[in-house]
Amino acid sequence: MATKNENVAAAAEGNPNYVELLAQTGQAALKNLKDTQDAFFQAAHTAGAILPKVPELKSPVDPKLPSARQLLEVNFDLANKFLVNQKEYAERFLALLGA
Repeated sequence: MATKNENVAAAAEGNPNYVELLAQTGQAALKNLKDTQDAFFQAAHTAGAILPKVPELKSPVDPKLPSARQLLEVNFDLANKFLVNQKEYAERFLALLGA
């Protein structure tokens, strides 16, 4: 296994091993996040079996406000559009640099 200094040196040289390391680190982080989320839901299901159900919350101010599901969908749709935009920007920037 490479040391931290070797990884930094590899990055400075454009070594593909750095790209592999970055990809592996990202995948490991995503796996850890998913595992933590799965553990949360497993605990929630266990607790849900013994706790009473919580009714859907309605806005006391305006019943026409969007639901939690609607807010989730619109916000993730927007976040995805931002990611696509930022990727396109970064690709154009690299093209400008000749990379």
